[in-house]
Parts: sequence; C-alpha cells; structure tokens
Amino acid sequence: MRLYTRTGDEGMTRVKGGKRAKDSVRVEAYGSCDELNCFVGRAVSLLTQTEHLDIRDDLTAIQHEIFDCASDLSNIRESAVFKVKKDRIDKLETLIDTYQKEVRQMNGSVTFSAPAQELVLCASIAKRIERKITTLHKEEQINEIVLAYMNRLSDFLNISAKVVSVRGNAG
Repeated sequence: MRLYTRTGDEGMTRVKGGKRAKDSVRVEAYGSCDELNCFVGRAVSLLTQTEHLDIRDDLTAIQHEIFDCASDLSNIRESAVFKVKKDRIDKLETLIDTYQKEVRQMNGSVTFSAPAQELVLCASIAKRIERKITTLHKEEQINEIVLAYMNRLSDFLNISAKVVSVRGNAG
C-alpha cells in the first residue's frame, strides 16, 4: 500500500463519516491535537527518568488521551460513539490537586527550566485547541467532554511545569 492516496490533492480530507475541507475548523482542531502530542512527547524526552518519573508517566498516558480527543473530533457520524469520557477529566483534576499541593509546599521564586518551558508551550497549544473546539462546537456536533478535557489539560500542563521547576530548584 502506498503512503500517498491523492485523495487530498484538491483540499479535502476524510473524517469518520464523510469528508471535510482541510482548512475546516474541525480538521484544524484534530490536527492541532497531533501537534500537541508531538510537543508533549518532546517534553517527556526532556524530563529526567528519576526526578520526574511520575510526570513522565502521566504525560505518556495523556498522549494516548490526546489521540482519543483527535479521534473524537474527527468523527462526524450522527451515531458516533466517543472515546473521551468524563472520568478522564476527573483523573486530570486529581493530578492537578496533587501537584498543586507539592508546589504550595515549596517557598521562593521558581525559574522555569527547559522541560518546564516545553510544558508551558504545551499548555498554550492546548488552550489554542480549546479555542478551536469552542468555535467548532458553535457550528457542529462534537463530544463536549473533549472541550472540557482540553481546558483541564492546559491546567495540568501548567501545574506540571511548576512542579518540574520547583523540583529542579529544590536542591
């Protein structure tokens, strides 16, 4: 099987249940999820194996969830069965609360390390995706949980950046 299909040569792409223009808000939203996933992977690669193992594990699991968000956003079927459920938001909130306690225990100013800066960039991309999903939601049916998930994900990425920097400055 060839890598190229030529089906997109005229500016259209396949989504689950039909086709959309490559510059549609829907395609922008799920394509941006792919971008976010790349940057999350880069952040994982910058984190130390020992000091940040918990955050690395969390981010690796989140990468799979971002793929599921993209899958849900690419689904235009009327009878769509979505992958992203509310329990994923609950999990993010638990992680945010846990990491927030760790940051509160530390005193002094925090200098953002390179891995932390990468996580802040990821949070910014998640916020952009959230804005795109908000626009899409005004036009078409979506899994609304993905919108809430992206909102919470940006919070998680921001608190993770603080934890990474605090741990780096704790020595």
